Parts: sequence; C-alpha cells; structure tokens
Amino acid sequence: MIGIKLAGGLGNQMFQYALGRALSEKTGLPLYLDIAWYYHIPSTDTQRTFDLNCFDIKGNIFRSDDVSPFSFHRIKFLEKVMRKLSQKKLLPLKELFVEEKPGFDERVLAFNQKKYLDGYWQSPKYFQEIREILLKEFSLTDLNEFDHKMISKMNDSHSVSIHIRRGDYVSNEYAKSVHLVCDRNYYDLALEKIKSIDRDVKLFFFSDDPAWVKEEFGNLDIEVIEGNDDRPWVDMHLMSQCKHHIIANSSFSWWGAWLSEREGQTIAPKIWFTNGDEMNDLIPNYWIRL
Repeated sequence: MIGIKLAGGLGNQMFQYALGRALSEKTGLPLYLDIAWYYHIPSTDTQRTFDLNCFDIKGNIFRSDDVSPFSFHRIKFLEKVMRKLSQKKLLPLKELFVEEKPGFDERVLAFNQKKYLDGYWQSPKYFQEIREILLKEFSLTDLNEFDHKMISKMNDSHSVSIHIRRGDYVSNEYAKSVHLVCDRNYYDLALEKIKSIDRDVKLFFFSDDPAWVKEEFGNLDIEVIEGNDDRPWVDMHLMSQCKHHIIANSSFSWWGAWLSEREGQTIAPKIWFTNGDEMNDLIPNYWIRL
C-alpha cells in the first residue's frame, strides 16, 4: 500500500493526495489516506477539516489514531502508526518516509514498494505526469445557480482571479510567525503585469476578508467572491475558471491556478514564508514571480 498522512487545509490535502495518487498509479499499489490529524489538531494551529471527499478521489480513508499524535514526539507517534499498520499486515514497520524540508525530493518517486509518507509534498514535479487524472478527479458537478452564473462571467471574459489570503495569516499567532501576508504593492505590481499582457481584463477577487478588499480596491471595477468556509472547494473551482491568476502565498490559490485549463498567465509571490523561503520547486517555471 501507499499510505499518506493528511494534514492542513484543502490545498495541502490536495498536494498530499496528488503525490499518493501518482505513486499509486505508478506502482499499482492501493492508496490509503490517514485522516487522524483532523481529530487531534493542537489549539495553536488553525482548525481544519478533512475536505478531500468533496472530490471524486480514489483512496481508502482510515484513521491511525489510537493515541493523540501530539502526545509524543512526532517520530515516536509515526512509529506507533507504522506498528499498528504492520500488525494489520498492511505495511512493514521499516517503510516510513518523513519529508525533511520543503521542496522536491526525487527519492520519493523512486518508491516501488509499500510506504507511509508524512509531509506536505508541495511540488508539481511529484504529480505532473498524472495531470489529466487530477483534473478529472478534482472537478466539481455540485454547483448552484450563483456558481454557474459566475462561471459564465469568467468564461465569457478575460477574467483574472485574484486571491487575497488574510484570515489566520493575520489573526493566528503561529500562522503569522510562518506566513507572510502579500501586501497591496504585490497586487498592484501583479495587476500591472497582467494588464501589460492582456488589456481587456475582468477582475474577480477571492478573499476571506472581503471588507479589506472593498476598502483597498473599491475604486476598480471588480467582482468580490467572499470565502465560503462551508464550501471552499467551490471557490477554488471558480478560480480555476478564470483565464489569468494572481495568487497569494497559499496552496489554496496555487491549486486554483494550476487546475485552470485556459491559456493565460499566473503571477505568484517570490517569497512564500517569513524565513525567506522562495519555494522554488512549488512554482512552475512558466508562472511569473514578483
């Protein structure tokens, strides 16, 4: 089997699933998705839910948690997970692989046997070869009248999705210590770049802080789509319907841009984290970084 520990929000779950799906496709081994993390999220972290089941995913969902993963050292917990899986004859204890640092690790794609993987795996290099599979599995059909109306507007124009992520990046102390907030200057430069490529654009702002967007960009002709906590996958799907994209330092809008099948341009921030990490393996080389 290929076992993947899921953690984080929808965008992170999609990266983790995409790697597991690629390995499963390559090896022919069944994919198991471990959702134990969502039942033991520390109070300091942003509270999340398992959301991948909004898509037509191909994987066996299970929980490995007979103890809290945060009551032990991380590796000790994973050893316990491995032991439990080994007892069920699903996985030998030795086949544990923990992501050491952000970025593409070519050793992962060399796997041809059973593995349990723990990490974020944020690089399209892991799953570019199964893009068509992921486009199909990450598509949506359960859309309402408003969604279809917005999609028509986006498809009938040179639309630009602009994602402004504030929320926990502003309010959660831990998130603030890790993630930068893209400022007005970044968005102004990105809009200027897009307009130099395509003059006739229609702007669609996606944000968890619509009041801030309206205050900062209210002088422009814009549509504001407020972040929907109950159906974030719909917001992502709407992003993907646009021609151009200006993303935040967020896996959520990364997927909104990557899933788009229209020929346009994507602008991404050069710096992703407060430590200055540029996440070079994350951004496709045909995107523009500012």
